[in-house]
Amino acid sequence: MTTELLATGLSLIGLQLISRLLTFILNQTLVRVASPEALGTVSIQFEVLINTVLFFSREGVRGGLSRTQDEFTRLSSPGLSSDQKHLPHGSPSSITRRQQIVNACFLPIPIGIPFSLILFLLYRLTVHAATAQQPHFQTALLFYLLAVLCELVSEPAYIHLILAGQTRRRVKVEGTAVSVKTVITLFVVLFGYHHGRDWGLLGFATGQLAYSLSLAICFWSPHFRSRSGDPETTKQALLYPRRTDDSQGKPIKPVSLESWVAKSDLSLCYALTRQSIIKQFLTEGDKMIISKICPIAHQGGYALAMNYGSLIARILFQPIEETSRLYFSRSLSTSHLPEKNQESSSKSAAVPAGIQGSIDLLTNLIQCHLSLGLMFVTFGPPYVRLGLWMLLGPRSAYLHEGPSSTIVQVLRAYCYLLPLLGLNGILEAFVQSAAHEIELNRMSKLMTIWCAIFVGAVALFSSSWASGTLLITAEVAIVIATGVNMICRIVYGWRFSIRYVQRRAAAQTLLLSKAAPSAITIAAFIIAAIITRSSEFRYSESFATEKPGERLFSKALLSHLLCGIGSLFGCLCVMAVSQRSRIGEIISSVTNRPKSE
Repeated sequence: MTTELLATGLSLIGLQLISRLLTFILNQTLVRVASPEALGTVSIQFEVLINTVLFFSREGVRGGLSRTQDEFTRLSSPGLSSDQKHLPHGSPSSITRRQQIVNACFLPIPIGIPFSLILFLLYRLTVHAATAQQPHFQTALLFYLLAVLCELVSEPAYIHLILAGQTRRRVKVEGTAVSVKTVITLFVVLFGYHHGRDWGLLGFATGQLAYSLSLAICFWSPHFRSRSGDPETTKQALLYPRRTDDSQGKPIKPVSLESWVAKSDLSLCYALTRQSIIKQFLTEGDKMIISKICPIAHQGGYALAMNYGSLIARILFQPIEETSRLYFSRSLSTSHLPEKNQESSSKSAAVPAGIQGSIDLLTNLIQCHLSLGLMFVTFGPPYVRLGLWMLLGPRSAYLHEGPSSTIVQVLRAYCYLLPLLGLNGILEAFVQSAAHEIELNRMSKLMTIWCAIFVGAVALFSSSWASGTLLITAEVAIVIATGVNMICRIVYGWRFSIRYVQRRAAAQTLLLSKAAPSAITIAAFIIAAIITRSSEFRYSESFATEKPGERLFSKALLSHLLCGIGSLFGCLCVMAVSQRSRIGEIISSVTNRPKSE
């Protein structure tokens, strides 16, 4: 792991920390003034709309072009000759190739605009009457549509920023946009609240539009500043699409798409986009189903539970996944790494630095996720209700049903889902960075099967049999079904990773035993799980008898909290002692790996 990779990861974690902190403050304020119906409409239905459009329009393009980052950096270096830029014989010139990549950055716009118009129209025609009758629903829906269009317009500048490796600027822009969104949303909702008006939907929509406008303006602003110097250099540096020529300088037919985008880039982006269609349903399928089978008020409780539960996933897992994806894409580029049987059939053959670094990174990340997963599973469920009581207060409408409240049950289940989300993110980053187009197409077909498994699991766990026998609600059933889907994807990702390493590095193998926590560590967490759950059961009567208006912390609750803190400290001590050699290896790989890697 290079110093550059570590800096990128820390920057993205910092961005997500600030973003989630502001979102947390926003939710904590609005949950007291906005209705559960408004929160459910925004966080479930509107979020599904906007995420579906953006995911379908840009995810495949982002993934495909991320593999060209090293190439784009070389091509954009004015001091390098064509030989230094490693252009193969017969390939387009450096100017043409760079422009092909720039043109591909604009693909999300023609894909997303018609798709967004169609999807928003279908939603408006099919939305439930009770949802559409909320105050300012029409205006809010229009604002969300405009926000999607603005974000699509910002996408070429965003991709260019990523290809140029300007992570710091991205962090500043997105941090500014989140701050603007938080301030404007709070202002509109609180202004309406103090004047006796329900401006919940309008406030969320105005904040989302302000966020998208901020992204578009800040991402594009450097490209509209006055430039000086050589006119030809300035022309090539500008970010706008234009038709290219072939390697001999002869123009290609204007009607041909290849005169704008390289066929290899287009083919890879198409394969990833086709895969993203199914992946989007697997990602947002829970919200889609919740919006159809649950009352709008329960959707608000589910949305709030997801907001709290996803704090860890967004702050920690997402930046790690993005950073590792960039590293894997650069290190495992199939155009630079020969198959092992082409290189050498000897098991003693040297493993390329890029592959070795990727194997080490993948193993270390899986080990970290498994250790974090033990913490989530052990300490999350017994302390969910206490945490919600502290965050929302005893009088919260979301907790009026006590331990059977939607938000409590969903968050308990989500604690078991978090480790699966982290593992799946890392393995999918590896697969999408290393897989050939044929393998990506095979994965797309498998995703169709996983989609069917997800739907079948939802039907099974939300049935009357599951409700009566397993005592789970429809909301919890969806979390369980998501976990089943994640397990399928994790198994495929792990098997693919093993096969890939066997093909590329004969002397290396991926073993789960190398990544799994030690037996002593697992035993310590099992004991802690028994202790904390016994503590929760012992003081469950205190949870049930606490009445609104009484003091938040009783003696029993404080004892339960101290029990958890002591158990966590004990587990961390056992982990530090039993896995000190592994921890030392990880720290050494982060701090001492040469930049050449």
